[in-house]
Amino acid sequence: MRLSVGLILLLFHAMGVSTAWSQKAAVTEIPVDPNSPPTTITVQKGGEAQKSTESEQVIDGTAEISGQPNADPNKAEKSYWKACGDWKAEVERLNKGNVIALDCGKKNPSVENYRTTYRSTATYKVKVKLKH
Repeated sequence: MRLSVGLILLLFHAMGVSTAWSQKAAVTEIPVDPNSPPTTITVQKGGEAQKSTESEQVIDGTAEISGQPNADPNKAEKSYWKACGDWKAEVERLNKGNVIALDCGKKNPSVENYRTTYRSTATYKVKVKLKH
């Protein structure tokens, strides 16, 4: 999809942005790739355009992990380890290359109605970029 100058001016007008016809700005045919990060176009009269700055911050937190209850404690433990691995894979997938630490924590068994369930409190540390 390509944006033309006319479309951009129409959008500015629809948003209530005033235009000065004695000034000129040309933005033509910007290819938009749906898989690329968003593109920001800033038009500023006079002076230097203010660029956004980025900083990194480390976020840490917890998550609850639980396996499926099972009458066989060994199968219940295998289910817990699968849930742990799935959680780690999901955090890695959502935070590509920014994961600092993942720990499923200490598994604790509980028995209810002759079925064992293993649970734990997992911890994570992830690096995030903040734009200012």
